[in-house]
Amino acid sequence: MLKAQLHIHSHEDPRDRGGYTAKDVIDKASELNFDVIAFTFHDILFYPQEIQEYAKSKDILLIPGIEKTIEKSHVLILGLTELPELNKIEDLKKLPEEALIIAAHPFLPLLQSLKEKLLENIDLFHGIEHHFFYRKYINFNKKAIKIAKKHNKTIVGTSDVHDLKCFSLTYSLIDSKKNKEDVINAIKRNKIKVVTKPAPFSMFYPLPLKIFSKKIFYKIFKKNH
Repeated sequence: MLKAQLHIHSHEDPRDRGGYTAKDVIDKASELNFDVIAFTFHDILFYPQEIQEYAKSKDILLIPGIEKTIEKSHVLILGLTELPELNKIEDLKKLPEEALIIAAHPFLPLLQSLKEKLLENIDLFHGIEHHFFYRKYINFNKKAIKIAKKHNKTIVGTSDVHDLKCFSLTYSLIDSKKNKEDVINAIKRNKIKVVTKPAPFSMFYPLPLKIFSKKIFYKIFKKNH
């Protein structure tokens, strides 16, 4: 089984600059014995040769990915190094067979969550994200899991990493050989297990404010540059 974290942001992401670099992420993944990771920056593909080689030097498989904003909602797309124009959810039909399409945090109370758009386009998705951001009595994953089971979609566990402290709170174990094609095909075939524990209190409550503040800063910066 391959230990995988498939939703990661780092300092190189223009819209989600954290206090750590892509190489810091790879070092953390190696420290925690992860086998597979994917950088999923907002609306840009980040898959430079230097980072691929650095991951390989740590015995980590790096899969190309992106967190694409379509109709103001977030969709994870893994496995591709270039994308066609995607303006509508239905444009996901344009993606080649080797793409893996996952609904990102579909029912978190965020403007960027798919919500009902997921149900309206369920056949276009291979998987649905099980997000790390939950507590025992506040869990927006429950609806996602129910829908995934009803429609026979893979549940993919991630920590949507914006802070290295949450790197291993939720992740996936994939029954696959260690190469991009086999990993993606295994996920599509639901050969995966989600490993998860609730976000600690100290992380759960400050995080929405932290993310919201970063979004506001980005909008102000963009407006003035």
